[in-house]
Amino acid sequence: MALQFADGAVFAGRYAGNAAYNPSLSPLESVLAFAHLSSPLGVARRVKRCVLVEVPTLACQRSATEAVLAVVAPRVRLEYFAAQLG
Repeated sequence: MALQFADGAVFAGRYAGNAAYNPSLSPLESVLAFAHLSSPLGVARRVKRCVLVEVPTLACQRSATEAVLAVVAPRVRLEYFAAQLG
């Protein structure tokens, strides 16, 4: 997962799962947290582009990412790419 912001900054995130903790941290939540923690105080960044690449499994993150993105950046469409192993 990667987000590009209007100022040109690009941040990456990934799924974080733990058998002892549910729910896990989605890729979008991960990248939003990293971007927020990396921003200067008082600076709000506007999302320009959102890309998710994943190997399709039963734990697909596409719908959850689209739902959160609709709230965080309603004008940005998710760019989704299904990766293949091997």
